[in-house]
Amino acid sequence: MRLGFASGPPGCILVDVPGIRETILFICMICYFGCEQEPRPPAGPQPFEQSAEVLKRDEDVRKCLKALLNGRLEDQRIALGFLDGLSDRVLKANEQQVLSTIEEVINERNQKLTPKLLELSARFGDRGVPAIKRALTGPEPSLRIAAARVLSRMGTKEKIILVTFAGLQAERSPELTNLAIEVIESHWLGGSLAQRLEGLGLLGLLGQRAVGKLREALEDDDAAVRQKALSVLSEMHIHDKKAFEQIIDMRRDSDPLVRMEVLRFLARAVKPDTFWKAVRPALRDADAAVRIEAIRLLGRRPQDSRSIRALVELMHTARDSPTAVASLEALKQMAPKSDFLFRAFRKACHSAHSRVRGAAAGALAIFARDTKKLVRVLTGLLTNKDPVVRAAAAHELSELGREARPARSALKKALGDEDRRVRLAARMALDVIRPKRKG
Repeated sequence: MRLGFASGPPGCILVDVPGIRETILFICMICYFGCEQEPRPPAGPQPFEQSAEVLKRDEDVRKCLKALLNGRLEDQRIALGFLDGLSDRVLKANEQQVLSTIEEVINERNQKLTPKLLELSARFGDRGVPAIKRALTGPEPSLRIAAARVLSRMGTKEKIILVTFAGLQAERSPELTNLAIEVIESHWLGGSLAQRLEGLGLLGLLGQRAVGKLREALEDDDAAVRQKALSVLSEMHIHDKKAFEQIIDMRRDSDPLVRMEVLRFLARAVKPDTFWKAVRPALRDADAAVRIEAIRLLGRRPQDSRSIRALVELMHTARDSPTAVASLEALKQMAPKSDFLFRAFRKACHSAHSRVRGAAAGALAIFARDTKKLVRVLTGLLTNKDPVVRAAAAHELSELGREARPARSALKKALGDEDRRVRLAARMALDVIRPKRKG
């Protein structure tokens, strides 16, 4: 037998004897497989040990909660640190006890512990919101701010973040308001169109400090955002000179809905003279909806001779029926008995628009000062070319009762009218003027 160094890895001595290597390998295999192997214990704690661990952990949680309620400040801090170090799984296994304890401690208004407790509540998600809300609506400003900050970091669920604004009603502190603006900007104003519109509505809750963000929205590329910002500013009753100037310039906005919103804002916010100057160009707007909105707003303002004359002119000259009818309806709302308006409505009975003719005939009595003159005019309208006007005149005569007796002859002729509506209205008028005798 010969021993020696053979080529191999550094530091290894190989035996170079014919047949000896196979023999040694065979002996090693017999020793390894022939020996009785001790069974390996399964990984992790045994079932009993695991249960004991859970029981001990839950007991520690209960001790910490008890210390939070009744312990000294130092013990409370240690207990809170222990709870804060637990995993979410362990916390949620004791959710009910932990959250109820947190609420009790928050109710005691402990300013040193509450901020940490609020952070701990946030780990429970939606279920932790009631505890945070207690601090948010409480009397301590510092705790309300802490609660608002926690809620603002709780994620993208808007229903949670909305709770932040409940605390704003308790105190209009600059810090809370600025925080709320930050929350709105991060969670709403950078999102979808629906979120941006909702965020603008929330800004309206924050008062004067939010005007700057709303003014930025007035210059947005999206017309819906501009319109919403205008609507919010209108509801806020602001007194910001720069905002007023910016809004007045928006009368020439490219979107008709925005122009209409500008008119609504000005109707609420400015004096009659200023509003008249702003609304007069809108009466001739290229969009019928804008014209009608301007007319409607004028009709709701106090009586003004300029407005009345402008609406009368529109009633007579408007090329489209909706604008003319809107002018007529606005005049009915805002004007008293007037010879000027009686003549204007009498003329409108011959308008190019059928709806205007019928509505004007039915409104003559509103402006008439002399009943006899009214009866003569209505009697003349019984022969109008438009059956709607004839029917309206007969109906108005029936409303006058026995004062319409001078029109009996014309009403009798109307009983043979080709239009059924006219015949029915004439019969009704005659029945009122000359009641049937009993028996």
